Amino acid sequence: MRDITLLSVPFGLGAGRAGSELGPAKLVGELDLAGSLRRHGLRIGDEKEIAVASLLKAMPPDAAGYAGKASGMKHAAEVLSVSRALAAEGAAAAAAGHFPLFIGGDHSMAIGSVAGLTARYEQMGIIWFDAHADLNTETTSFTGNMHGISLAAAIGLTTLSLKDVYRAAKPIALERAVLLGARDLDPAEERFIQQSGLTYFSKTDIGRLGIEETTRRALQIACKDADGLHLSFDIDSVDPGEAPGTGTPVPGGISILEVRLALRIIGSSALLSSADFVELNPLLDQGERTSKLMHSLIAELLLAHSS
Repeated sequence: MRDITLLSVPFGLGAGRAGSELGPAKLVGELDLAGSLRRHGLRIGDEKEIAVASLLKAMPPDAAGYAGKASGMKHAAEVLSVSRALAAEGAAAAAAGHFPLFIGGDHSMAIGSVAGLTARYEQMGIIWFDAHADLNTETTSFTGNMHGISLAAAIGLTTLSLKDVYRAAKPIALERAVLLGARDLDPAEERFIQQSGLTYFSKTDIGRLGIEETTRRALQIACKDADGLHLSFDIDSVDPGEAPGTGTPVPGGISILEVRLALRIIGSSALLSSADFVELNPLLDQGERTSKLMHSLIAELLLAHSS
C-alpha cells in the first residue's frame, strides 16, 4: 500500500441541503480517521484540508464566466473554484506516488478529484457508487445542484470541461466508467444510459446477480486496459434505514453487509489508485451511525488494498 494523502474537502454548496460540508470535521477531526488508519498499520504520508473559505473569498474571474454559461446551476462558480484547488492537490499527490483519499463534502468535489487524477493516469477507470446517476448536465438538471452533474463532467458531457478545472485533465472513457447502485434517475439520465451504453448496475441487477458478482463485473469493465482506478463512493448508496446521515436519501439501497463486501472486492484490485467518500451529513445523522459507518468503510477499503 502506498502512502495515503488524506485530503479533506469541507464544501457543501454543490448539494441541495446544508451539512455535508461538516463531513470532514466529523470523520477526520472528531473520529480521528488518520489516527485510526495508522493504528491499522496504514501510512499517512500527508494530511491537507482544502481552504474553502479562502477560495470562496477570492474566486478567479473566469469562475463567474462559467456561472454565466451554467445558467440555472446553483453555486457553479464556487464549485469550479474549489474543484481547481482540489485537482491540483490530487494531481500532486498522485504524481508523488501516493494514494489520494478525498473526504467530502458533497459529490460535486469529484469534478476536482477526477480532473487532477486524469492528468496523472492516461486511461483511468472509475466506479461510481451512488443512489443517483449524477449524469445530468447544466441544461438537463431539474434542481440546479452541482453534485448532480459530477459523473457527467467526469465523462465529458457537461459545459464544464475537466480542462477548465485542470489543464492536463481529460475525460474518462465511457467504456471504463461504471455506475453501481443508482435507483433514482431523472429522465435525461435514463435516456443517456440507454443510448450511450454506459455500464449501469441497478439495485435490481445487484439483487439478481448478487453483490459479489456485480462488483467483480464492475471491476472487470472499469479496469479494462486501465492504468489506474478511482472509486467515487456516495454514502447514500446505502439504504437510509442503515445510513440516515445524508442529504438525499433514497429507499431501497444496498445493505451494510453488501457494501462491505463490495468495498473489500474493489480494495483488492491492484489498480485501485484513489477514492472519494462523500455526502456524509452529520446534521442528519442519528447517534453518529452514518459517520461511524463511513469511517469503517474507508478502513475496510484501504485494508483490503494493503493486504
